[in-house]
Amino acid sequence: MLGVYRTFLALMVVIQHLAGAHVLGAYAVFGFYCISGYLMTTVINESYGHSVKGVVRYLLNRFLRIYPLYWLSALLSIILILMFGVSATRAFHPDIYLPQNTLDALRNLFIFFPLLESPRLTPPAWALTVELFFYLLIGFGISKSKTITMIWFVLSVCYHFFAALNNYGWDDIYFTVWAASLPFSTGAMIYHFRVSLVRTLAVFPKSHYVVLLLFIALPINWWLASLGGYVRDIGFYINYLICALTIAYLISGSLPLTQFQRMDKRIGDLSYPIYLFHYQIGFLVMSAIGYFGLA
Repeated sequence: MLGVYRTFLALMVVIQHLAGAHVLGAYAVFGFYCISGYLMTTVINESYGHSVKGVVRYLLNRFLRIYPLYWLSALLSIILILMFGVSATRAFHPDIYLPQNTLDALRNLFIFFPLLESPRLTPPAWALTVELFFYLLIGFGISKSKTITMIWFVLSVCYHFFAALNNYGWDDIYFTVWAASLPFSTGAMIYHFRVSLVRTLAVFPKSHYVVLLLFIALPINWWLASLGGYVRDIGFYINYLICALTIAYLISGSLPLTQFQRMDKRIGDLSYPIYLFHYQIGFLVMSAIGYFGLA
């Protein structure tokens, strides 16, 4: 059910961006990163291998999965800017405007937003910069073995401890590639220790209700953290643990879901277009509401 979980997380991002659920999407993004760490480690180790040919095939596959649909979403933003005007698109999201120079154009073409640079024709594309960075590292062997992955994971944990001890801000524990190293390395750890996880998670009942509880635990944790005023610190890390536990449970074979695998994949395939296009679709919906006087 990783596919369903990915789309569930994508919808949480939409709820933050279009419905104002503050920080909820950030919780979901760390879940995305953890899933990516697991999946990319799985495919590079089991499907492509670490030979030069295997890494090239792996990177080409990543390119074809990420860039064409991203370019389509950026093109849609350009069309909206030209149709409705930059004032309208920037009023909806301040980063949706045409590139002002060659560097801006190249950033938007190749998805390079390490410091949340503007303009971003597809506003959430900054997270794709992070994803692409770790796709490269995984391709080059950072999760090749248990030992290397454990070192990567420990260093990632140390970064977050260091950030906490030195009162680093939200940008440093969420937006940067250094921050994202924790969920990516956790996903890779889940892959390498999956056999042990199957034994450990055998104590959980094999029930769809357990999956439901794990799914709703994330928004409940966000809600409680919002009430308590710790949504960007303790609540954020509790969320990371909830996501890791959910992913470990879903891949541990604890549920007899073989007959739903095709449907799960189809649902999961919706997560990326939802993530890419939700701002543009939201803009069109709000424009239609305004045009027909329904606001």
